[in-house]
This record gives sequence, C-alpha cells and structure tokens, in this order.
Amino acid sequence: MRDYLTTEIRYRLFPFVVATVLYLMFFFVAVALDKWDLNQFFTNSAIAFWVSTGIMRSKANKERRDRLYTLLPLPLTHLSRVRVLDVLLSKAYLLLYWIVFLLVRPAGFAIDKFWYMLSFSALAVSIVLGLKIHHDLGYFNHRKPRYVLYTLFVVFLAVLIWGGTNQEFQDYAARYHDQLTNNPYAFAVWAVVLLALTRLSMVVFARRASYVA
Repeated sequence: MRDYLTTEIRYRLFPFVVATVLYLMFFFVAVALDKWDLNQFFTNSAIAFWVSTGIMRSKANKERRDRLYTLLPLPLTHLSRVRVLDVLLSKAYLLLYWIVFLLVRPAGFAIDKFWYMLSFSALAVSIVLGLKIHHDLGYFNHRKPRYVLYTLFVVFLAVLIWGGTNQEFQDYAARYHDQLTNNPYAFAVWAVVLLALTRLSMVVFARRASYVA
C-alpha cells in the first residue's frame, strides 16, 4: 500500500505544481492586501484545492487508473484507504499555508479562527469525498443510490437559494455564524461528517460493480 501511495503522489506532480502556484499567489495577495481577511484567503485557496483535485480526477479517469490499480495484488480495502489518504495529504499541504497565514497576520489570530480553520478543512475534504462517492456510485448495477445523492444535492441547493433570498434567514445566519463555525463543537460536528464520508467512500469504492474508469 505504501508503494501505491508513493506512486499516486508522484503521479500528482502536475496538479501539485498548479495548486502550489495558486496557493502562493493567493497567499502573497492576502498578506499584501489588508482587505483580504481570513475568510477570503481560505475560500480562494480552497477553490484552488478543489480545482487541482478535479484536474487530477479527470486525468485519472481518462487513463482508467482505477482499472489499473484493481489489477494489482492489493485488497480493494487498501486501495480505498489510499484514495482517502491522498485527499487528506493534499488538504494537509494547503493547511500549512493557512497556518503560516495566521502566523504572518498575528493581529487577526484568535483561538476561534483556529477552530474555524479546522472546520473549514473538514468541510473542504468532505466535499471532495462526496464527489468521489458520486463518481463511484456511477459504477453500481442499479442507479437508486445515485438518485438519492442527486435528491440530497437538489434539496441542499434549494435551501441555499432560499436562504440567499430570505432576509430573515440571512440575519439568523449572520447572528449565529461564529457559534456555528468558530468553536470546538462545530469542528466536532464537521469531524463526524468527515469520518462518516470517509467510511462511506471506502465502502462504496470496494463495492463497485465495475472499475473500467
């Protein structure tokens, strides 16, 4: 499994370089401009993380790397673990930039921002794992699980649209934003979500009916 993980890391050199360039660009802009606060830097760099991950996934699909790795003498459970570890390592790399940013901008450092950083990290990884689950569900013999995921996404999107047009909801979210994100309890919730998606991602991958992509 170690050799497989090493191979995946080497394979991701190009998106790693792309992500590094974007991270450094956002980092120096955020340090130079006082109007760029923690939220803006986190959001922009997280988008770069998602984009680089998407580039890698698209490249892997074209080369049918899932099919290639399933031919190796490794249990599917080991392969599924490495897929998750790969995402976690990529996010840990971005997390280093976030920590340095907090140290460079000590005037804006507070313990609540530390918890916010951890919560945001769990959210960023959860989104990637959710997309991986969606991809793997496409290789099941029946479509019902994927339809359930589509339904949940539509409901989530509807809530966001409704929230964006409802002033009362926006006032409530602004009032309780810090309580919902900037404390250890919020991080605990996101950690549970991340652990659940991690386990689900591993199970779904191991139960795929096909690995042709």
